[in-house]
Parts: sequence; structure tokens; C-alpha cells
Amino acid sequence: MKNLLSFEKKAYHIVVIDLGSIDYGKVMDEIVNASSKGFRKFTIHVISKTKSPLYLEKLRSLIQNNIAYTITIRHHSYGEEEIKELLSGIKNIPHKVLEK
Repeated sequence: MKNLLSFEKKAYHIVVIDLGSIDYGKVMDEIVNASSKGFRKFTIHVISKTKSPLYLEKLRSLIQNNIAYTITIRHHSYGEEEIKELLSGIKNIPHKVLEK
């Protein structure tokens, strides 16, 4: 992933694949787990067929309830090439891919 912002290089990355419903409890658990290791910045990559910015509605409570952290949310279109590019771009950065 070529276009990471400078502060995103020090963030913990969470990759979420949205296939209609997402268990955001898992995302919260991962944020809490990573914050216990010292991370305060997070980049959440949402891979979704839902068009931007409609996917943000699913993240509303996550955003509102975590103002203590720096959270960047990136939308990626759902496709094999897009997923491969994303994962290869963050392979040397702390991250977690959440499965349903």
C-alpha cells in the first residue's frame, strides 16, 4: 500500500471484511488488546461492497465510543486484487485481519 500517511505507519492496522454484517465486538476487542500493548493509533481498513460513505454508518458507535484513540478509517472495494494489495502493503506493520 503506497499511500499510507506518516502517522499510519506507526498505527495498529485492523482489516475488516464487510459481507453484510460485521461483529464490531471483535474490532473493539482487538483495539483493547492492541492498546494494552501501547498502541493509541489505529487504522481500520473496511473491505466492502457497500459504497463509501455508507459503510461508515456501521462504524458509528465504534467511532463515537473511542474518542481517546486516533482512528483512521479507510474504505477498500471488495475484490481479490484490492485485498492482495492491501495485505502486501501492511505486511511489515502490526496488523490483524478479522474474520467472521
